Amino acid sequence: MLAIVPSSSSSQLKLLHPNILPCSIKHSGPMRISKRYWNPRQQVLSKHLSKSNDETTDGTVPTDPATSTTKVPTVYLRGRKLLAKRLPLPAGYTGHLLQKTNTILPVKPKMRVPRHRQDVEDDEEDEEEEEELPAEVKVVEEKGRFEEILVWGHESVPSEDGEDVFVRGLGEWVGWANRIHAFDMPT
Repeated sequence: MLAIVPSSSSSQLKLLHPNILPCSIKHSGPMRISKRYWNPRQQVLSKHLSKSNDETTDGTVPTDPATSTTKVPTVYLRGRKLLAKRLPLPAGYTGHLLQKTNTILPVKPKMRVPRHRQDVEDDEEDEEEEEELPAEVKVVEEKGRFEEILVWGHESVPSEDGEDVFVRGLGEWVGWANRIHAFDMPT
């Protein structure tokens, strides 16, 4: 089992912006990323999903209400154009970046409750039962929070109609979580 504890290093947690990229990166751990290599800009997509390349100096595209529908984060990574879909977390949900620690949460000893003689006799008649030991609870430390996830696609915005596994998976997970943690109301 795991227990989440607030970060001990700072009182204010960083607001993070996680990105899911359509590629495999063989690295695990922190990286310094220069704005030179990762600087997403907003691009306006028309009603027919044709891409406009007329960016202004501030990174936005002039909008024409008759033809444009939405601004989409756009970036070029190693020469490939990536477009993103913003997936805000539903109301009541918060994303957390956690780091494993080697700390184990101390377990409080159980208090022994005096038992009646009849209870003792009943226990002797039953098979010997092993006393359950409490499960080991490891501590994970909270390093940051996020409120939305950016899912990137090659040359197109990831769709919600089931083609993109990350977009579909997040929607399904939230639905399952609501059902698992909800109370059944009698009708």
